[in-house]
Amino acid sequence: MGCETREDLLKKWKADLERIKTEVLDLHRNRKICRKVDEVVSANPRIKANPLLRWMAEGYAASACLAVRRLLDADPRSVSLATLIDDIRKNPGAITREHFVAAYPDWMQRHGHADRAFDQFAGEGGAIVDPEILKRKLAETRERCQQIRDYVNKFVAHTHRTKTDRVPTFKKLHEAVDFVGALFNELHVLIDGSVFACLEPEPQYNWRWIFEEPWVAPRR
Repeated sequence: MGCETREDLLKKWKADLERIKTEVLDLHRNRKICRKVDEVVSANPRIKANPLLRWMAEGYAASACLAVRRLLDADPRSVSLATLIDDIRKNPGAITREHFVAAYPDWMQRHGHADRAFDQFAGEGGAIVDPEILKRKLAETRERCQQIRDYVNKFVAHTHRTKTDRVPTFKKLHEAVDFVGALFNELHVLIDGSVFACLEPEPQYNWRWIFEEPWVAPRR
């Protein structure tokens, strides 16, 4: 673990995880809003063909694609799922089965739930995190999101000389959001010992009120 103590590493990882959580939750919230807006538009054929709607959809898609790429960015200067996993892989002894299991309630320990939860990161009976398991989890997520990442690199963050017919669909984008969310939840279990039952919480206010108001003020 070099010069950093176990406590130092866990403190750093929890801080990084908190920053990542904000982006992951924002990503899922924006997807939910996108879907709700689509429901509003689909229910009203009078407003379907409008440049404003295309502008909104393109803005959401670009923002979401960029977020997916950022969360899987391996640049060591970044705070991302990829860099967090890389740091844990370099210091696997910082998270042991003993410490992980001890954080669970007694009944979960007695029934083996805590040990089974740690098995997914250490292998059955492993004493510490297995770096190869984390490497595989990240590689699988990056592969599933490859089309999104390629599209961002060539046509969102940059302008590639060659045009493409492989523009990701909203279905592909939303699948990538799910894959990123699943990897985040796994790391949250490993570092924090808890999981988000839902990454798309229902807003506690009626954000759709804006569609019930005229956007153009009456002329006086």
